[in-house]
Amino acid sequence: MLNQTNDILIFLLVVLSIIISKILYIVLLRFSYTLGTRGKENEIRWSSQIKPSLGGIVFFMNFLMVLIFWLFLYPNDHGNFKWPIIAFILSLSLAFLMGLSDDAYNTNPTIKFLTQLSCGTILVLSGIYFDFFKIQLLNYFITVFFLVFIMNGLNLLDNMDGISGSLSLVITLNLLCYHLLLNQPFPLLTFVLVGNISTLLVFLLYNIYPSKLYMGDSGSQLQGILLGASAVILFSPFSSGLYFPQISYQFIMLALIFLIPIVDVVTVFSQRILRGTSPFIGGKDHTNHALFILGLSENKILLLYVSIQLVACTLSVSFIFFSSPLLVISALLYCFAIFAFLFYITFKANPIHKS
Repeated sequence: MLNQTNDILIFLLVVLSIIISKILYIVLLRFSYTLGTRGKENEIRWSSQIKPSLGGIVFFMNFLMVLIFWLFLYPNDHGNFKWPIIAFILSLSLAFLMGLSDDAYNTNPTIKFLTQLSCGTILVLSGIYFDFFKIQLLNYFITVFFLVFIMNGLNLLDNMDGISGSLSLVITLNLLCYHLLLNQPFPLLTFVLVGNISTLLVFLLYNIYPSKLYMGDSGSQLQGILLGASAVILFSPFSSGLYFPQISYQFIMLALIFLIPIVDVVTVFSQRILRGTSPFIGGKDHTNHALFILGLSENKILLLYVSIQLVACTLSVSFIFFSSPLLVISALLYCFAIFAFLFYITFKANPIHKS
């Protein structure tokens, strides 16, 4: 009976999330067309068209709706998670506000980086951190580094219609599978992930090529910390079910969950360094840009990326059921093959000539 009630509540949440997201996009597109516009001279995007960056605003409004929905239904269902839940909410809010500021005013990169560090530090101080090693300081450092990396990875991929939103959707589905299969105890997470899937589906209706709006920094930063923090929770002391004696297995699983963002950042940064340019200065030299230059359409690139990420996520979930050496070898070979392919394609489209 309890499971049936929970299923009904989740279904109600999906319906509410979709309806509210749809209404917000209609209203914002009608009355706020110039809000956070992208395509200006100082923006690095594949499309030259000026479009509003409204994704993050709707993502955050949806998150607040999910939070209110959960608090209304379970006002006392906090257990020992009071401070981690507060930290989770605070870090998402901080990431959104920083991204919104960047959409409006082009925030100083140093301030942006310090804000990302703050988001990670808040989570670590509340008890949300990886538990890979006996040295806690090392665990804290890896957690903050991972969160900042994922926030920037999804932000950098928000450069072509549908890419960042579709990858966020696949990764959210992957994390929800982990959460449900392991019966992970962290409150609120089920509602947040289900709500995120619903609002991303509506967002993609407006973001698939040819798009009407962009995710913007407010959206990519929020998605980055939401997905990154959810992954940390699933691999943290909160989640005793997701434990493998071999730490290498956990690293492989994380690499699979975030395969495309990781490969894109590593490929772009390494090739910029080889060219003698700063890896932190934006440009049209990402892996998806290279695929377009070599002849693929935007929708074919999107389909390719989603397919690659779906296979990676399927491999990562497989570790829950069996962790044989064959699966480990297959996962490693797949990661290497995708990296080698996208690195080669990017090199071919943008030959390295030191500046």
